[in-house]
This record gives sequence, structure tokens and C-alpha cells, in this order.
Amino acid sequence: MRWCILLIALLLQLNNQCYCQNDSLRIISGLPTKEVYQVLVDKKGFIWTAHELGVSRYDGIKFTTYSHPEQIGLSLFDIMEDDKGRIWCHNLNNQIFYIENEQIFLLRDFKDSGTKFYLRKAMLSNEIIINTSSGFFVQNTATQKGNYVTKTIDGINIGPTYAFCIIDNQSAIIQGAKKWFLYKQGLGAASLPLVNQHLIENRSLLALKYANRDTIYCAEVYKGILYKILYKNNILTLLDSTKMPGVINSASVVDKEFWLHSSELSTTADYKKHISNQNITSITKDIEGNLWYSSLKNGILFSPKHNNTVIFKPKYLKSGDFITCISLQGNYIIEGTSTGDVFLKKTDHINIAKKIILPQTRGGISSIFKLGGNKFLIASLSNFYIIDAATGSIQSYLSVNAIKNFAFYNNFAFLASNENLSLMPLYKTTKPQIADWQTINRLFNITKQNQNNQLNLNQRVKTVCYDSANNTLYINFTSGLFCVNKSGVKQIMYQNRPIGATSLIYANKKIYVGTLVNGLLVLNNGLVVKEFTSKEGLSSNTVIKLKLCNNRLWLLNSANIQVLDVINDKLMTNIPLPVLLGSFVYDVAEFNNEAYLTTADGIYKVQINSNTNNTRPINYLSLVIANQKDTLPLNSGFIAREKTRSVEFTTVALWYDNPQSVYFKYRLLGSNNENWQTAPNTQRNFNFTGLSSGSYIFQALAINGMGVAASSPIIYSFSIKKPWWQQWWLYLIIVAVIIDIVYLAVQERIDTIKKRNNLLVETIQLQSEVRNSMLTAIKSQMNPHFIFNALNTIQSFIYSNNKSKANSYLGKFSNLIRIVLDSSNKKAVSLTEEVETLQLYVDLEVMRFENTLQANIYVDPSLDTDSIFIPPMLVQPFVENAIKHGLLHKINNRKLKISFKPSANEQALEIEIDDNGIGRERSAFLNAQKKDDHNSFAIKANQTRIDILNQLSTNKIVLEIIDKKDVDNIAKGTTVKLFIPNEFLV
Repeated sequence: MRWCILLIALLLQLNNQCYCQNDSLRIISGLPTKEVYQVLVDKKGFIWTAHELGVSRYDGIKFTTYSHPEQIGLSLFDIMEDDKGRIWCHNLNNQIFYIENEQIFLLRDFKDSGTKFYLRKAMLSNEIIINTSSGFFVQNTATQKGNYVTKTIDGINIGPTYAFCIIDNQSAIIQGAKKWFLYKQGLGAASLPLVNQHLIENRSLLALKYANRDTIYCAEVYKGILYKILYKNNILTLLDSTKMPGVINSASVVDKEFWLHSSELSTTADYKKHISNQNITSITKDIEGNLWYSSLKNGILFSPKHNNTVIFKPKYLKSGDFITCISLQGNYIIEGTSTGDVFLKKTDHINIAKKIILPQTRGGISSIFKLGGNKFLIASLSNFYIIDAATGSIQSYLSVNAIKNFAFYNNFAFLASNENLSLMPLYKTTKPQIADWQTINRLFNITKQNQNNQLNLNQRVKTVCYDSANNTLYINFTSGLFCVNKSGVKQIMYQNRPIGATSLIYANKKIYVGTLVNGLLVLNNGLVVKEFTSKEGLSSNTVIKLKLCNNRLWLLNSANIQVLDVINDKLMTNIPLPVLLGSFVYDVAEFNNEAYLTTADGIYKVQINSNTNNTRPINYLSLVIANQKDTLPLNSGFIAREKTRSVEFTTVALWYDNPQSVYFKYRLLGSNNENWQTAPNTQRNFNFTGLSSGSYIFQALAINGMGVAASSPIIYSFSIKKPWWQQWWLYLIIVAVIIDIVYLAVQERIDTIKKRNNLLVETIQLQSEVRNSMLTAIKSQMNPHFIFNALNTIQSFIYSNNKSKANSYLGKFSNLIRIVLDSSNKKAVSLTEEVETLQLYVDLEVMRFENTLQANIYVDPSLDTDSIFIPPMLVQPFVENAIKHGLLHKINNRKLKISFKPSANEQALEIEIDDNGIGRERSAFLNAQKKDDHNSFAIKANQTRIDILNQLSTNKIVLEIIDKKDVDNIAKGTTVKLFIPNEFLV
């Protein structure tokens, strides 16, 4: 009964109280429907909504809607988040869905076609419980496996269940058709008694909420009855019930406060807070402390925690009219409207406005300027006036077509219009005259040498501004921005292009230029000295209008507003600028630490110096796509395939106080440009193209409109595989193949060389064997020849009956034969043996010549005859030839000298055979007379032998034959020299 009295008292005061609560609500646009059943904030800070078209996620910029191909019916309800971050929901056809990793899945384990009532879910620590027609269903979120619970722990059938109330993260109260139950995770369900249960009219309750330690609220929706139940000592006791206006939608618990929502009213249990006529279905609070409301009437509503902005519409305006210009000077405020009305207000009575009737006007008021002394210059599209706010007097000027702007120069005003640049004296009701160069030259003291470059002033002028510090006039024609001073006329260029100015403001001895594409430019004496673009933090590079108030330059564009401190040229971040919701700010004025921003929707009143929202934005990486089609995992360290050439990152920045003011700074380490880049406001996609194989790190940091950055940047590392022809294993294979090829080539070469060497060795051996065979054959031929000559000598001794000589000769001959036979199989004999052999031979020849032959063998003492080896029987043929052909034909004084000594260069053994015979010519003549063509066999054989020996050595055996003659050219004998290199002597 007490509740009914409180409710009646509340309803009587709704007209006076509800507007204060409702005025702070902001409608969030972008959702395709206004029928929203629930709003939820997940652990990351995203806003989830269940509505008639499905379920959507909101990040402050856009909504992302999810649907399943097997979904029967679009509407989804009862969204909740589990311990794994999955979002669960269901539809009226008892289909349960969950969203994970940007995809929506159908829970196929749950099937309860017999349930004829509204499906309910409850979330415990790692379980979801769902009501069914014969108990309830339990889904384990860790294993994603479910089972049906149809009986209590003591075997009692549970039957149909209708609603749940979470007591803690391990237990919940369940309302059944006839009984109530307590379910504890891991233990099962037990019966729970309810005292005064008979007072509940309809047991199919559709709302059940646990408000605090011992109070449960439940409601019968269509009857609008709210029940309050006490839960204590495992006993439920119905305490009270009350009737709510309209149909009960649902209930919410925010900061432990119970809110009940009906079609007409949302209120707390104590009725101290309420919202009317919004048809609220749920309330939740985000991580910044802002409140979010779902509504069946207006979709999603938002109430910021730091509500320093109020929007209002002056009541004195006509329907559809709005304020386009506002100016403050002294104690007066002048406002101009879109329909051409002008209102005058005093600063101490800003809610009282006096309408000023202008003599004539066409179109809205375009500009209001302060002239000093409580005077204002007011311009419409075709007229302009000077109004004295103190006296109310109006000074009218003749019409000028489409006035754009004014620039004041002493007691003159330069007028920018669609037709030309005009010049007129102030405070005189004369028609403005087209500015001419003669007047401008005089005003700015332009010297004659600088008067050649003159512009056509009779053309459209967009804006004009005067720089009093440098006595320079800035004019923006359709062809660009120009400045005029004593140096003449100069066009101002930016990045070698003309500047298209939308607005010009003189402040702090500088000119500020708003542009359509280049952001905000700062000029000093005709030069661009500074620039503000999206890289420097501008929300947009398009600045439509500039307005200066108290050293604060307001930058206005179609989507946002920003403020620049002209003293230090820095963007201000401590002013809580409002979300304009698509409205354009026409003008700005400051008064009493408040800024008034005029829009078509009304006037925004902003606290300039107030406690602002310093909460940090939260940034996430939500999607990574390669080559515009392949979705990559969100965990860092992924290795993309080698054909990846572009990667696009989609980020999210959560800061709901003014999400349009949030921007990102980003970079890609490993790319050609690793510098930090500043993205325009609301840009959330970052695409990098032309990537090659290698390692990359994407970094992005969200910064809100207050200049506060996220606590940590987004960091995503990835790498792109090298193509197969650049892989290390391919290089290893190539190196291995090359090594194998080189090895095989070298091995083949070695084998070839070995074979060639073996063949060469075999050939040399064969040649050596052939030569040795030849030498052996020669020696075998030489020995019989010598023996034949020796036997002839013995025969001669026998015929002459000289037995003693025959015996002596025969003895020496036998010794010589023995030595010759011993050496015949030797390749070399010592010099001692060779000398001994020669001595025996010479002795035999001396005996044959009956001592008419003097023979002498000389061996140099320096020679070690035992260590020197020479080919056997090499010298003997030359000795034999000297005796037979040189000394034989001489009658007496036959002399033969044989010497062995080192050569002059000591590189060979020099053997000399010298005779004093008849010489080679005489011997040849005598042989011819005898018709004996037979040459000495021994000499020919020995020459052949020397030639063969020379083939086996680099250093050759040299044979010299010298014919000795006297002064009369008569032969005196022959000298044979034989030089045997040392390498033959070893």
C-alpha cells in the first residue's frame, strides 16, 4: 500500500521533474531500428544491443550487426557475456546463438521445441542456465558441452521453469511452475520454499532481478505488477506488490540500484530517479561511467558522465528559425537568424531578447562584427547595417550583392562580395565603391616600381583580412590568396599551388587561413610559417570557418569543432567539445567562461574551464585482412604466405564521451616509412600495400579529443614468407648441388688426370722399356763387334807364333770380356769401373800395335770415381774410333790421351779423347780408296745411344768432335769431348 501512495505522488510531479533527467539523454544514430530490447557493455568496453533486426556491437563510430544463416526470425533478446568473452543471445523460436571472434554460431545442443513461453538465461561463473519445459539446460562455457537438469538432488521433478535470479557467480534462484528452486553450480538443484506464494497472481513471471543482499524483484509484465521478495536463510518471503503504469518491459540493476522499466516510466525502487516517456527497456554503465539506455521508442540513448554541454533552443525564435550569428561586446549580445531577424540581449539578462526591426533585408544574417563603442556591423546577403546597442539606432547602407566578409582599415572597410572588392568609409551612408588601385596604392604606400603587378579587383572575392602589424591586406579571389602591401601584390603559394582560403583571421600578429584541403595555415608577412593538418591533430583537413574569441581560435567544419590557442599555436584539449550529431556550427561566442555554439538544432552551451573527462581511450585490433580477402589471426607472430602484398588493419577506439574526436597515430615498422603517421578522426582502417617478404610490426595508439592517449598501443607483429626461390633451404640445396657438381667435376678432372698420368706413366715406362731394350740391343751388338776385333788380334799373334804375347793378350782380353759381360745388364757403372775397363782395352790395343802406341788415361783427383756413375761402354767406342781411324794409318809417334775432369761450370763431367792421328778427312779418303763404305759401327751405335739417353732427361749429353790442324791446315789429329750432366752421374 505504501508503494501505491509513493507512486501516485511521483506521477503528480512528473511534468516538473522528468525533463531534467531526460534533457541529458543523447540519441545515438546509426542503428537501423529504434526498437531496442537491451543494451550491454562487455568486458572490453563495447556496447552490445539486442533489437528487432538482430544483435549489434557499437564502438562509438559504427554499429556492426551479426546474423546467422539458420536464424529463424530477426529479433534477438537477452544478451549476456560469459567468462570467455562470448556474447550470447536468443530469439523467439528458442534458437540460442553466441558470438566469438567476429562470428556468430548456433548452439545446436539446445533443443526445446515444447517451450511455449519466453526463453530466459542466466550466467554463472562458467555456466549458462536456460529454462525449458521440463527443468533447465546447463551449458558449460569452458567445454562448450551442455546437459539437461530435470530433477532436484533429492529426485523431485522440476517441471517447467520461467525465470532466474543470480545470487552470486555460483548459484541462482529458479522460478518453476509450482515451486522455486536453488541451483548451485556443481551440486545441482534443491527445492526452495516461498512464503505467501498464494499472493502472486500469475506464476509465469517474466522478470526476476536480484537487487541487493536479500531483495529480489519480479514482475508480471502485462498486468504491470511488481513483487518484492525477501531471500534469507534459504527461504523466500513475498513482502509486497504494487501496480506500475503501462506494460512492464524489464528490470535493470545499475550500481546496485534496481530500475524497473515500463512503457511509460523507468524508475528506481525508491522513485528518486526516473525517466518518463522513453519506453526504456534496459540501463547499463560503461567503463567511463557513462549511462546507456535501450528504448522501444528512440533506440539507443546515451548520458555522459561529464555532462558539461547543454543544448537549448531560444523560445523567442520562430518555428524552424535558428541563430546563424552571435557577437558579444561590452554588456550586449547581438544574434542574427537564418530568416534575417536580429535580437539584442544584455549580458545580465541573457534570457530576455529584444527584436530589432531592420529597414529592409533579404535572406539570413551572414555576419556580425564588433566596431567598438557598443556598435555592431550586421550583414545580410544584400544589405549591411551599423547598430548602436545602447541607443538602438540603425545606420543603413545601400545594397551590396552577397557580402562575404569585412576587413577594417582605420575608418574604412574592405567588403568581400560575390561581385568585387569594395571600399567604403565607415559611419557614412554612402554606397561602397569598387576598390581601385589608385586608392590602394595610396593607402598602402606602394612605390611606383612595385605598381606594375596589379590584379583585377572587379571579380568575386571570397574573404578579406587586414594585418595591422605588417600593414598588409590579404584578399582571397577565386584564383587564390594574395597579399597587398608597400612591396606591391604577391600571390601566396603553398606546396607550389595556389591557396583556396575559406576564412581569414588576424590574431597575435599572424594571419590564420582556413582552407578546404590543406587544413589551417599560419602566415607571417606573406609567408607560410606553420601548418595544421590531420598529421598535427586536426580532425579534418577541411576548415570551413574560423572564429576568434579571447585568444582562442575556433575551427569549424561539417563534422567537428576544435580550438587553437593562438598565443602558443597549440590545439586545446581541455575543452569538452560537444558531439554535434551532424549539425554545423555557424558561429561561436564566449561569455562568463562559457562558449555558445549556434547550430540549426539549437545553441550548445559549453563550459570552457571545467572538470573534463580524462579517462583514457581503449584501443583494440579487431580485424587483419591480407590481400583484401584473407583474414589473419589476431594473435601476433603470424606468418603470412609469400604472395601477401597488402595487409589492412581494422582498429577500434572506445571513448564514448566524444568518439568523433578520437584519432590514431600509427606506423608499420619494417616498411619503407617507419615514422609515426596521424590519421584523420574516425579513421579506423589502415591499409599497407606493396609489402615484400620480411618481418613487420604494426603499432597504433588512440588519442582522444582531450589529448589523452590509450594506456598502451596496439602492437601486432607478423611476417611474410619469402617465396620458395628465396628460402634458406633452397639456398642450401643450391649450395649442396653446386658443391656436388664441383666435387664431381673436380673428381672427374682428377680421375681424368690420373688416367692421363697413368697412361703417361705407362707410356713413359713403355718408352723407357723400349729405349732400354734398344740400349740393350745396341750394347749386345757392340760387345760382339769388340770381341771380333780382339779375336783378330789374338789370331795374328798365333800366326806370328808369338805365344807369350798371345797368352798375355788373351789374359787381359778375358778380364775385359768378364767386365763387359758384367756391365752389359747394368744401366750405369762407376767411373772407377769405366776407367778400369778402358785401361784394359787400351792395354790390349797397345799390345796389338806392338808398343807403337802411347796411351795415357788421366782422372782429375777432385773426382770421386766411386760415387760417379756413367752409362757403361759409353767412352770405349770413341777410343776405338780414335785408334782405328786416326792412329792406325800413322807409322810412328802414335799418341792417345783420355782425361776425366769436371766441366768448367762444374755442372757436368767432361771426358776428352785426344789423338794425333791423320784426322777424319784423311781417314775418310783412305777408306774411299779401299772402297770401304763401312763407317764405324761403334760410333753410330754410340750416337744413337746418346740420343736415346737425352730423351730421358732435360739436360742433354753433349758430344763435340774437333778436327785439329796446324798453321798449314794439315790435320794433326782429332779431339772428342763428351759432357755428361751431373744428373746422369748419380
